[in-house]
Amino acid sequence: MKEYKIFEHPDGKVEIVKKGWSWPAFLLAFFWLLLKRMWFIAGIIFASFLIIVIIGGVAGGAIEKALDEILSIANIMLMVVLGLKGNNLREKNLLSRGFDFRTTLTASNHDGAVAIYLKERQAK
Repeated sequence: MKEYKIFEHPDGKVEIVKKGWSWPAFLLAFFWLLLKRMWFIAGIIFASFLIIVIIGGVAGGAIEKALDEILSIANIMLMVVLGLKGNNLREKNLLSRGFDFRTTLTASNHDGAVAIYLKERQAK
C-alpha cells in the first residue's frame, strides 16, 4: 500500500500525488516536468543544458569532450534529484496553481486512491 496526497482545484479537478520516489520523474525527467506543467523548472534546465552545448560546440576539442562528460553527469544527477524530490515539487506546483490540499490516504495504486477519494467526497 502506498500513501497518496489529494489536491483539488476550485473548478473540481482532482490531482493525486504519490508520496516518495517518482519513477516517471526519474525516467522521463525533462518531459515529466513539461507534462506536469512545471514550466519554470523545465525552462531553467533546458537553458542550462543548451548553454553548455553551445559553449562546447564553440570551444571544440578537449573542452567539448569535458562538457559532454559534465552534461552526462548533470543528466544523471537531474534524474536522481527528480526521482527523489519530484513529487514534492509537484505538490508545491499544484498549490501555486490554486489547488487545495484535501487529504492523505492509503491505496494500492493511483486509480484506487482516486476511487477512495471520490467515494469519500460523495458520502459527505
